[in-house]
Amino acid sequence: MVFKMHNISEIVFRQKEIERFSNEWFVRRDVEIGEDLLRSSLIKVVLGPRRAGKSFFSIQSIKDRKYAYLNFDEERLVRIDDYDTFIKGLREVYGSFENEPPDISKAISRSQC
Repeated sequence: MVFKMHNISEIVFRQKEIERFSNEWFVRRDVEIGEDLLRSSLIKVVLGPRRAGKSFFSIQSIKDRKYAYLNFDEERLVRIDDYDTFIKGLREVYGSFENEPPDISKAISRSQC
């Protein structure tokens, strides 16, 4: 499926807006995460049951860093096959971000297992 840049940017922007409002609505909890884990160049995956706070936990864990966050609950994102456009869409909304996965196609395909 070929995805146009404006479609990806629209999805990313909408999710970023939800993230911004979520930070205002939710109670901040103190969560200790090893800095060495966050500094690692490995892709981070947060697993858990529905409505357990995975997205909020992820955002709170990295909120003081330059990052690009995308929740793959959006079905249209799972079918992306043009990863350069995908990265460009993230950069259009977030600007530059740290630790871009070296090969995002492998990261995406493994998450679909």
